[in-house]
Amino acid sequence: MEPSTKKRRGPEKWCINPSNASELQAHGSQFLKLLTGHGAAGALIGKSGSDLPAVQAKTGCCIKVSNNHVNYPGTENRVVAMSGESPALEAGVQEVVDAILKAAELAEGKDGGKVDSSNITLIVAFPNTAAGLVLGKKGVQIQELKTTHGVRINLTQTGANLIQTERLASVSGTAEGVTAAVKEICTLIQGDSELSAHLATPSMDGLNMGATPVMGATPVGVSQAQSSPTVPVKGGKGNGKGIVPLQQEWGKGKGFGKMQSPTVPVFGGKGGGGMECAIYFDVSDRQASHIIGKQGAFQKQVQVANNVRVSISGKGEYVPGTQNRQVSIAGAMANVHNAHSQVLQRAAEIPPNM
Repeated sequence: MEPSTKKRRGPEKWCINPSNASELQAHGSQFLKLLTGHGAAGALIGKSGSDLPAVQAKTGCCIKVSNNHVNYPGTENRVVAMSGESPALEAGVQEVVDAILKAAELAEGKDGGKVDSSNITLIVAFPNTAAGLVLGKKGVQIQELKTTHGVRINLTQTGANLIQTERLASVSGTAEGVTAAVKEICTLIQGDSELSAHLATPSMDGLNMGATPVMGATPVGVSQAQSSPTVPVKGGKGNGKGIVPLQQEWGKGKGFGKMQSPTVPVFGGKGGGGMECAIYFDVSDRQASHIIGKQGAFQKQVQVANNVRVSISGKGEYVPGTQNRQVSIAGAMANVHNAHSQVLQRAAEIPPNM
């Protein structure tokens, strides 16, 4: 048997490379970058990309999709970037949602499991500078989006992503609600002048090899003091001053406390001189299992990649008054925020009511 002449593909530096970004910029005046799962991305482009030209012709969008298993850094989602005029982008959003539903139906047929295809998640990536357009004054705009469309929207903190110049809005709910909310977010963020510069998107390998994630934009960050104010914790075994000791073990069915904010700074920990913190939040049973991963693979991956400790309460050990399990992430503040973003993206792949 002759040896294969097919070359092994090396690490891919880009989800959306600069050449594709330039093509997108030249096609239209409005831009959108979405993150979705491998199944949905595959359903959108078809076998070997055979369906994508028809989708582009139908919508009027220029659409670029990251290659198979080339994920947005810190997530397990592929990137779908598109450009065009407003009606074209709205049609493009609908095509992506339809692809999510198609992928769910295929998975249901293959596995024989019951999938609630009316409860989906779609993620919008945009520059830090566009976050105010989505949030609105005192958060009024994002609350209106949630109420009007009956969706849940989780927005990552500034600087929490591995691509620190961007934020992610995870929109979950019915297909109709998610479609409408994402279309509205798309309209809102067009007012940001940095939007087109964020089309070029590095992969995790690209970040490790020094690929420039943003062309023509200045990275925006926050200081430790800005990102994590001291927050009192009620009901836990703190030191009486609202500061939770880093060495304290959570996730054992004990010491659960209702947080007024998810981030609690920790002073005097082993952070190499920097401020450390612990973040506590709760997720459903199924989300907790998904975060842990097969034989704990994903949980270990997050811990090793970020040098943090991730603890999850055991089955049946719920946050009081809920049916949710608690997740804690502890370590150096910047590392914790990166890990927090990765865990939230993982959790968003499983609707909380499933």
